[in-house]
Parts: sequence; structure tokens; C-alpha cells
Amino acid sequence: MKIHAIISFLCLASVALGTSCKDDETHFLQRSHDALSFPYLNSTKELLVLTNGSWKITPDDTWISCSPGEGNGAPKEQAVNITVAQNDGAERTGSVTLSDGLKELVIRVTQEDGFFTVGSPEIAPSFDLYEELVDKRVTIPYQKSKPGYKADVTATLEGAGAEGIAIESLSGYEMEAGDGAIPLALSGTPTKKGPITVKLHVEISSVATPYDLTAESRAKLAGEVTVTMFKLLPRLAVLDWGDYEKGTGTNFNNGTPRSFSFGLALEEEGDNLRNYTSKTANWLTASSMFFAHNRFAFGNLQPSTTYWFWIVAHELGPNKEDSDKTWLSFTTPEENLAPNVILYKDFDDFWFRGCPIYQAFGVEVTNAQIGANIAPDDPVTSG
Repeated sequence: MKIHAIISFLCLASVALGTSCKDDETHFLQRSHDALSFPYLNSTKELLVLTNGSWKITPDDTWISCSPGEGNGAPKEQAVNITVAQNDGAERTGSVTLSDGLKELVIRVTQEDGFFTVGSPEIAPSFDLYEELVDKRVTIPYQKSKPGYKADVTATLEGAGAEGIAIESLSGYEMEAGDGAIPLALSGTPTKKGPITVKLHVEISSVATPYDLTAESRAKLAGEVTVTMFKLLPRLAVLDWGDYEKGTGTNFNNGTPRSFSFGLALEEEGDNLRNYTSKTANWLTASSMFFAHNRFAFGNLQPSTTYWFWIVAHELGPNKEDSDKTWLSFTTPEENLAPNVILYKDFDDFWFRGCPIYQAFGVEVTNAQIGANIAPDDPVTSG
């Protein structure tokens, strides 16, 4: 910010009084900032000074310096470099004082904390069996590294899924000042499905305490599913595990077969309430051409109840293996119905046995089930 002072009026007043502007005793002292804020690293910011006399600027704290430290009045602003030393500790506050012999102005100086931190290591949640790892790595994020910091990392892999893969260790890795990440390359080809545990021992130069970190991943068969909840109502849940890879032949179903087993239980690894299995290209009883997604709708659930959905994908990979069982828990919301309701429907365009909007498979409700559910004397009966 430029500061401009006009003293012509003062000169005219001096002439009227029989004195010259040169002899005027009026002084002014101005600065561009009342306060300056700095990052934790050694850094410099500019302060502008405007005065019609000599001036001095003095740091009030040892971690602050000023250059130049003095000067004489000039027709325009004079720049002063305010420099702070690197901060390795807590946030700190100091000041510098600007004076002209008659007046003093204090400029507040703050600097953020410089505590170095290491975050949780990051790794892909899974790797496919029999596929070579290319450009895969574990990264260790860090914040507020200082110039000259170096890292030594000892890395090991444990778990059944670690078979066939390796991770590099590092010595003297030069870290960037500021925020960044330490990369550890992964190599090899997973040959066995199962969990992968990454164990890391990290030592940073100039940081006394070492870090012992872990990260988790797994080796899985390509095609294993990740389940998400697509729709959840008090008595209805629609589960989704991705798009179906349709083919181009008759009924568009000669692509990757839908081959899954899945079910519903009241607890993880508990007894099945419902259980469905298919190993045919035409999944369940519906033609694959109409269903672009792998979704299934469970109806007739109980409100405010926790269920566990499980699924196994069949015939994956070159060895036609079954995937591990994937579990997903969900809790149906509370149901609030008016008294004496004997039938209600969610008007979100869902129909059992599949529909063009949800594109979800389901089990068709039988007439016997419908009849059994309609009881006029039950105030909370629903169909």
C-alpha cells in the first residue's frame, strides 16, 4: 500500500506567518501495516515507511530482524525488510518499533507454529490377485518439514495377502520443506488373497522421536464386490454392488455372468434369514438385458432393526475362485404410521421383482404373503 503525504498546505501557512517551509517544525511518520503475519519458515515481508525526518526501526524480539534499520525522510515510501527466523515450536508473537525521535509506532509480528507432524500412511484399499503392481506405493504424509530434513524408513509387509509383493525401504530420503509425502514403492504380483499389513519405522533427522506406523490393505480376486446402500426405508432395503458388464449377444447377456451368493442375517456371521444363490448368465429369474446394475431389493423388513447383508462373487480370476464374503450392516429407520393403516406404499416408483427406475432385482411377493399381511384389526399392518 502506497502512502502519500501532502504538506503543501503547511508550507503555505508557513509563508503567511513569515516563515519558510524549510523551517517548519511539523513532522509526520507513517507505515504501511499495523501488523504482519508470517509462516513458520524463515521468511521476509516488506514494510513501507513514509516520513519527513530521520527514522529508526528496531526489533523487540531476537527472532525478528529489520533491514535497513534506519533512514532519512524521502519524497516517497522507503522499504524495510522484516525477517523472521524459522520457528520450530509454538505460535509466537513479537513486534518491531518504528520511531522518528518524537513518535513511536509499534508493528505487531506473529508467526505460526512450526511443529513437524507425520500423518497416517496411505495405501490402496485392495490389490487384485495375479496382476503385477505398477506405479503402486505407500505414502507417508507429513506437515511443516524444515530445509535439510531427511527420512530413514524401514518397511515390512505381513499377512496372507502380502505373498508375492515387496515394499522398498528408504535411507536419507530428502524431504521437501513444507507439506509433502514420503513415497515407498510396491512391486511384485499378489498370489494369495487375504489381508496385507504394512509396518513402518520412520526416523527423521533433527526430530528426536521416531515413528512406528501401520497401514492396512488386502489382496483380492478381481471382480470382488464393494457393496453400498442404494435405498433404505423402514421395511425396504436396496443394495448395490456396481454395474453389470453386459455383452452384445442374444438378450445382451453373453458378457460376464452374474454369479453371486448373498443373504441377510441379524448379525455378522449369523444364521441366514434369507439366502439366494445364482451361477447362471441369466441371474435369478429375470433376463439380464433389463438390469444394468447389480442390485437386490429386500422387502418385508422390520423397522428400527439392524441387518447384515453378505455376498460372495463366484468363478473369479483364471482359477474360477470364489471371493471372500463381504459384509455390510444397516439399520432400518423408525416407521411412523397413522392409526388403523392397513396398506401403504412408498411412492418412489419401486416394484418388487425389478423395475425400470431402480433397476433392482427382487423377490416377487406372493398372494399368500400379501393376504397374510393384511389384517384390519392390526393398526400397524402394512403391505
